[in-house]
Amino acid sequence: MCVSVCSIILLNLEGNRFGNNSAKELLDTMIYNRSLEILNISRNGITDFCADSIRIMLEKNVKIKEFYMQYNMVKQQGAILIFQGLLKNSDLRVLDMSQNKLGNNEESTSLLCKILRTNKSLVHVDLSFNYFTLLETK
Repeated sequence: MCVSVCSIILLNLEGNRFGNNSAKELLDTMIYNRSLEILNISRNGITDFCADSIRIMLEKNVKIKEFYMQYNMVKQQGAILIFQGLLKNSDLRVLDMSQNKLGNNEESTSLLCKILRTNKSLVHVDLSFNYFTLLETK
């Protein structure tokens, strides 16, 4: 696996269904990558188990401009950790976390609102089908 000398810019792992253990191992390794700009970990059965690894990876890889993780099984507690990591990245342009279960939690929604207010680089955000309530969207 690549470490600090890795120069991967785009990593598309969509649809491999590698689950939590393999995803966590990969994400923990990607902490050392400083060149990654596009990461797609969609459709891999990822749950809250990997959320802290995702948070740390996002905090360390501030060059990430596009982050895709739709059609996984991340819930509210995982969303809180991931959104904390995304707060550190002011260059993120694309965020697609559709088809998870991120909504219905005041803390995760508050963090999401903070990301949307502070990140002036975002041009595409897809959070569809995440069980956000009407009250949360106000």
